Amino acid sequence: MGWDPACCSDSFEGQYRSRFAKHLFTNKIFVMKKIFLHRLLIIGTALTLNTQVPAQTSHTTPFTIADAGTHSTLMASMKAKHEKAYNHLIRTFPEAIVNGVQDEKDGTHIKATVNGNTLRVQYDTKGRFSNSVLSYPCSELNEAIADQVMQAYPGYSIFSEVLEVKAGGNSALLVMIENRKTWKRVRLTSEGMDVYEEYVKSN
Repeated sequence: MGWDPACCSDSFEGQYRSRFAKHLFTNKIFVMKKIFLHRLLIIGTALTLNTQVPAQTSHTTPFTIADAGTHSTLMASMKAKHEKAYNHLIRTFPEAIVNGVQDEKDGTHIKATVNGNTLRVQYDTKGRFSNSVLSYPCSELNEAIADQVMQAYPGYSIFSEVLEVKAGGNSALLVMIENRKTWKRVRLTSEGMDVYEEYVKSN
């Protein structure tokens, strides 16, 4: 049975996106046939990113702050322990509602929401920005960019979620498309568009 990229656990999602952000920018194309989740994770760790893409804005998904007190408590603690990371976070993601902060050996991992969409940010042990991944439904993808993707890949439809990835001063937009036989993760950067991942669906 093949993997449905739209369905994965929150714990795996966090690990995958963190590694995904660190190692995304590359010109190499992977074709994957009937692989399993752990294979995809391993491939993700082998990739490297190095181009830029215009930032996406205007995401309008309605959302509710479930516990504003949690956000305030986490931000106060982060400011006390990791002031450099705190200053970067509030400057770069002023609308972020933080609902998780975890200190790991490789630095500080932040889980938050921005206009109801999931944001994960990582800082190194010195509080320097490492990477961020913002995900949102494909229905929120900028219409001009959606048209560009559809023109480049006729016969495919856009599905699942869109990822905005920033790492090492670089950025990329990742859009998933599919037809009856395959799905692709298309990468858009300031240098153009290519296929970052391609998967042949199981029969």
